[in-house]
Amino acid sequence: MIETNLKTVIYGASDDLLEIEGLLSEEMNPSNDEPNVLGFSDGTLLQIEYDDDGIWRIKMLRAGDCEYFHEQGSVEQDTPDKVTLVGDLQWAVLATRGQYNPVMR
Repeated sequence: MIETNLKTVIYGASDDLLEIEGLLSEEMNPSNDEPNVLGFSDGTLLQIEYDDDGIWRIKMLRAGDCEYFHEQGSVEQDTPDKVTLVGDLQWAVLATRGQYNPVMR
């Protein structure tokens, strides 16, 4: 069972909004022209991309300390991918792939 007070849900809405709800709550405006990277305080990195079918897709780039759950979106049902992170998150940051130059070990 997912502990709801430590749950953060991420999904795209319309063609220009990224919704973050739960423990963290924010409405962001990612680029729909190129992939975006959403980073979290636990170390999780997600790629966010608006695909040619008009669906927001979320792909794990790096797992962090939070539990990760992914629901695949559907073109037929016009629903975006949805990711749920469960854990004590402090912050999230959004950047386009062009702005993001990771240095990892």
